[in-house]
Amino acid sequence: MLAALFAGIGDPHAVYLNRRSTAENERTQQGSFTGVGAEVGKPKDEPLIISSVFPNSGAEDAGIKEGDQIVKIGARDTVPMTIEQCVDLLRGAIGTTVVVTVKRGDAELPPITITRKLVVTPVLFSKMLTDKPKDNVGYVYLASFPEKSDGRNLDERFKQLVLELRARKATSLVFDLRFD
Repeated sequence: MLAALFAGIGDPHAVYLNRRSTAENERTQQGSFTGVGAEVGKPKDEPLIISSVFPNSGAEDAGIKEGDQIVKIGARDTVPMTIEQCVDLLRGAIGTTVVVTVKRGDAELPPITITRKLVVTPVLFSKMLTDKPKDNVGYVYLASFPEKSDGRNLDERFKQLVLELRARKATSLVFDLRFD
């Protein structure tokens, strides 16, 4: 009943987390999980959308990109599924594989096999948003404040990432606290 209430308000960021979903969310926030290595979103009656791909993950190895739409996991169409159902299919034991069908832009790609890995959730990561010389925008993302991390002090890691972006000629910076 509560899930329907949240679904009815029309905000894709407002979700009801039942006990199982809360436990899964807490495991992810602790700094590691096993799966394909991507953050995903799931608008109602639409395919699963890749929000970001974690470094050194099966998804990265397989060429999955931010913005890709996963239209099928195995033989199952993702449109009628919930995000929890999709995530259950993408997670699994280390070394096992899952086949996904991806739509990138207007093109549907051939099926892609992703090997599940232990994914260490990066606390902070960075990238350049554009390669255009006049619009060199650096991006730093704070994923969470997990109980376990890579052991680095967050402020020192942040400074290091900013210096790296400046060395890559970033002239402006986006600091994303989206999930915190």
